[in-house]
Amino acid sequence: MVSPLFPYSLLNTNSKPSNLDCSKYKTDMDVIDSLPFYIDIALKDPDSNHTDQSNETIIYRTWAEYNVKTQEIQNLTLFHEDREQSLNIFCLKHLHTLALSHVNWSIPSDIQNLKSSVKKLLIIHNHGLSTLPSEIDQLQSLEYLVLLHTSIRYLPYTVRNLKKLIYLDISYSNLVVLPTFIYQMYPALEFLILEQNHLKHLPHNVRRLTETNLNTLDLSANPELGTLKGVEAFKNLTSLSLDRCRLKQMPAEIFQLRALKILSIQQNQLRDVPFASLANLTHLETLHLSNNEIQNLTDIGKLKSLTKLDLSNNSIVEIPLEIISLNSTLIELDLSNNNLTSIPNQLVNMTKLKTLRLKGNQFSPEELKKIKSNKFVHDANVVHIDDISTPSPPATNGSLTTATQVEPKTMTSAAHLPVPLASSSPAA
Repeated sequence: MVSPLFPYSLLNTNSKPSNLDCSKYKTDMDVIDSLPFYIDIALKDPDSNHTDQSNETIIYRTWAEYNVKTQEIQNLTLFHEDREQSLNIFCLKHLHTLALSHVNWSIPSDIQNLKSSVKKLLIIHNHGLSTLPSEIDQLQSLEYLVLLHTSIRYLPYTVRNLKKLIYLDISYSNLVVLPTFIYQMYPALEFLILEQNHLKHLPHNVRRLTETNLNTLDLSANPELGTLKGVEAFKNLTSLSLDRCRLKQMPAEIFQLRALKILSIQQNQLRDVPFASLANLTHLETLHLSNNEIQNLTDIGKLKSLTKLDLSNNSIVEIPLEIISLNSTLIELDLSNNNLTSIPNQLVNMTKLKTLRLKGNQFSPEELKKIKSNKFVHDANVVHIDDISTPSPPATNGSLTTATQVEPKTMTSAAHLPVPLASSSPAA
């Protein structure tokens, strides 16, 4: 039975033939010349390993990359272009990367013309896009699908046929249901990014999976996410992000992810962290717990594999001595913006520690003098205690200070994308 949240129309797997007549174009440049808007052409000479553009996928300008050796348009970005005037781009049958930025229109069935070439499809800032055409499954070479800042609520059933898809990012959209078929896209799918949507739960029958290569799952900024049941099926998951999900306690399903190396639960409402249960994650190296309401660190010493620990912007009043148990692994420790009044002298035994952040705590002048005179603090690379002479109250109740706010992904950084994007904003 189909969920009432999932439209029957999206189960239609019948593809429509393309309406474009591409036979009249002999070359890719003929297609470019047919378009009624200006396209900046970047020339790429593979023999010289040089292009007159950077290797970034520039999303704030209409441009194309032309391979002078093969005489093919291989990368194309449309920025603020009209749909009807742009349809001929789907006759560019040698495209490797297609980026549609700020175009605000639905994707036509003609996208199937790119089935043998396109590996990366990026649709960014397109609030006119509520779903994808069923013909998306014709893109059998597609490895990266990125849908950012759209109005997508559902995915067509045919997405499951993208057998080479490695990276799927549907962030800053209106996704309300995550269909089960997403989890059947193994063994290729490795990265699933679903930041800032309206997800309430994961598909329940995902727990029946016996094989998956998914290693990165980002569910950040899904404040309606009430349960993580099913996430334990991802036996190979190495990175999990649950930032800004309004969590008051750590979901127990996390403790079954034995391959996990990176866990981020920032900007939530955690008070008590079951560090003893986290100790079951024997490969856990990086733990981000900033901007919560954590007060104590009981059992922190049991996380024997940690190399990076971020506890900034909490309400911690004391560093327990058991933290010394992490001396053989811990390299970076951030305790800035808490309620600390002292640090244990035994920190000098943490010989691996290279970065200690203590800014924004409540040290007395005497304690501050002791910290600054400590040889441990002045050893090479043990820095980042600047300005600790000015105490400032830590953030509480999950709120953030301006200097330490966990920023959501933006298109000016776009570091999470599978292809690098230009960092420049559109011209005024």
